[in-house]
Amino acid sequence: MRKNTVDVFNLASALDSPEGDSVVAADFTFDADTNAITLLNTPLADTRVTVVKKVGQSWTVSGTSLGDTENSIARFLRAGTSALPE
Repeated sequence: MRKNTVDVFNLASALDSPEGDSVVAADFTFDADTNAITLLNTPLADTRVTVVKKVGQSWTVSGTSLGDTENSIARFLRAGTSALPE
């Protein structure tokens, strides 16, 4: 489900122009004040709905380069090797 409104290309109208895009509404909204989720379409009876919340993690402390950072992401990147083409 999409939480944001998106523009979708519509092949049937304005083939060579962004004017052919149509706006598709978000599938749900979330109100952080009440922790309420409102679905655009009601699911069928006995449908299981699972909510997954993704939480981002900053790769570095502000002002520190990734090469000098000590965390699992930086260590993973530093452990890999790459060969430059000749």
